[in-house]
Amino acid sequence: MTDGRILWVTGGKTHDWLSISGISFSIKRGKLLKLSSGWKPYGGGYPEPTATRIGDMV
Repeated sequence: MTDGRILWVTGGKTHDWLSISGISFSIKRGKLLKLSSGWKPYGGGYPEPTATRIGDMV
């Protein structure tokens, strides 16, 4: 979430934990992504899709 919380939104819950190892979160404001083929942001309080480049990582 935009406030830093990580929530379980969908999918099976066969465990009481969720691994986020290998995931990086940028604290920089990303650039809005141009969506194609009729795709639209999810809405409902979720932020619009963005991307941030830091060095060679996007």
